[in-house]
Amino acid sequence: GWDITMFGSYLLHVDQNGKVVGHDFFSSTNDSIARSAEKIFPQLKFEPGMKNGFPVKSYIWFKVRVWLEEQTSN
Repeated sequence: GWDITMFGSYLLHVDQNGKVVGHDFFSSTNDSIARSAEKIFPQLKFEPGMKNGFPVKSYIWFKVRVWLEEQTSN
């Protein structure tokens, strides 16, 4: 059997409403898998950053982990 774990690292740009409006790609162990994860970023929602009691734009360090496992049928 075999199993593989892959990682991708991003810096997400989050607007004052908590919506991901952009990202910077940093590194991955498998570019095609990590880049596929980027498709979900527009669907993510976070608590916005706060400054002096008001929501502000912020950044979140985001790491994606994907693992593949071999399965055998019985």
